[in-house]
Amino acid sequence: MTEPKSIDSAFIGLGCTNVTRFGAASWKFDFDGKTALQVYCPWRIVTSAGIALGNADHEQQFGLPKPVDAREEAQRLLNAKATKVTVRARTADLLIEFENGSYLEVFNSSSGYEGWQCSDKDGLLVIARGGGEFATWNVAPPLV
Repeated sequence: MTEPKSIDSAFIGLGCTNVTRFGAASWKFDFDGKTALQVYCPWRIVTSAGIALGNADHEQQFGLPKPVDAREEAQRLLNAKATKVTVRARTADLLIEFENGSYLEVFNSSSGYEGWQCSDKDGLLVIARGGGEFATWNVAPPLV
């Protein structure tokens, strides 16, 4: 069996082209139709100005003319290519940096539940397991 690919290869050089909410606390971030990141835990987008958007902001009014559409706003904020990927040791938190200076931070928040998973068209599968570990496989056929 071959060594699993690095998670970097699933994101570096790709742009986040679509964001979808598919459950009360579940979101999918698509990267150029090649990588899917499914998130089942808290996430936020940070810019040079600070926290620009969090998953809990979706459909909140905050005194604005209309409620926040987190899907639309995330796509706007992440409209650039990914340049760096970090998975934090002991927590499996995911940090994706974009060339426009934005960061997508995904917080693996449970000791028992999986927080996020990514899969790409080359067969990479990465799962952030409860408790802060993550596992990486090559799967055939690919899940994306």
